Amino acid sequence: MSFLLEDMMLIETNENEIKEQEENLQEIAKQLEEIFRTENAAIPKEDFRKYFSKIENALRKLEKAKTNKLNSKAKSRIYEEVYKNVKNLKEKYSDFLTNELIEKFAEIEVYFGWKKEIYKLIFFSEEIVEINKHDIKKGSEKLYNIIYTMLQAIEKYTVGATQKEIDIIQHLAENLILYIENKRLNTIPVFRKTLNSAKAILWEIDRQKNQSKNTVESLLDFLKTSPEWVGDDFEECLEYVNEVRRE
Repeated sequence: MSFLLEDMMLIETNENEIKEQEENLQEIAKQLEEIFRTENAAIPKEDFRKYFSKIENALRKLEKAKTNKLNSKAKSRIYEEVYKNVKNLKEKYSDFLTNELIEKFAEIEVYFGWKKEIYKLIFFSEEIVEINKHDIKKGSEKLYNIIYTMLQAIEKYTVGATQKEIDIIQHLAENLILYIENKRLNTIPVFRKTLNSAKAILWEIDRQKNQSKNTVESLLDFLKTSPEWVGDDFEECLEYVNEVRRE
């Protein structure tokens, strides 16, 4: 199952992407500072500066990560730090922001939300290679957790992903489906759950490409061109999609 790690390692953060998001944050900070200077401003300025300082510190860590080779787990934590503080800022100051700034905040939030999940998945993928050497049962459970986490990330943060990243995940899901079916592992419960999660990922990617609604009809249309489905695969996959949406 080495293809899992190989595919995940193809995902690299583009330095220009981080720079663009940093510039967006600086623009937001500049506009908020202008609001602070107005006579009637009722914004808790110190809270803003506290959150923004944390974001700047995290971005500096990412800058250092270019030369100091941080592992994927450490990178995920840094992205999560930025994500949480951006989310807090957006929620705390939304009443003072223009619609344009709110949209920028939302864009930054999903970008860093996506990145924190991607690096978490890379770390999990690195772990599974070692786990499989010693404990296949534990490795298969870890595999399911990876694919289910991937499904959640696709559902929540895919707007922050690049097309290359989506293509890599689609390729990974397709390979995993073939691997499980060719090895006849889909009779084992944990692999069956993994299989249906992988198929749900393909459906979600297809849905977002076509901007269609989450309906049974759209899933049925997708099944016509998807890998072979057996028995209750449809119902199980649909339940996985709905379960993710309920969270």
